[in-house]
Amino acid sequence: MLDINKLTEKTQEALMAAQQHVEAYQNNYIDNEHMLLALLEQPQGVTTELLKKLDKDPAKLISRTQQELNKLPKITSNTGDVNRAYLSNRLNRVFSLADQEARRMKDEFISVEHVLIALTDDQDRGPAFQILREAGITRDALYQVLTMVRGKQRVTDKNPEA
Repeated sequence: MLDINKLTEKTQEALMAAQQHVEAYQNNYIDNEHMLLALLEQPQGVTTELLKKLDKDPAKLISRTQQELNKLPKITSNTGDVNRAYLSNRLNRVFSLADQEARRMKDEFISVEHVLIALTDDQDRGPAFQILREAGITRDALYQVLTMVRGKQRVTDKNPEA
């Protein structure tokens, strides 16, 4: 079960943006692809910084992720609003992996980079995983640039990205 209090502010913002993507794409649950899109679109986000260090174009990844979201089944409602979206089992697993990643890195909160690393480790090999893999964004590649960006700093508060 996801504890929202363990998420950094940027991770919480990404989760809210993912929820908005669910509504925009008329889906009924927040899945890895919604979360990936939210991370990719985050202004001044860690994700964008990491991708630039990996020499990857966020715009291409955004476009590719949007293509995948367009393939998801759409739901419609007579009342005009979509039910409250819930986290898919896949995304719950990603957050569980992100939590393990945070603990492994001795961080106190789950940050954006933990979620991104977890998305590269998706055992279902779903679309978000495939998009990252096709772009050459792997767990090892992220670790290398994360060490350059972050050094020995740890995530010890809700707003480490500031």
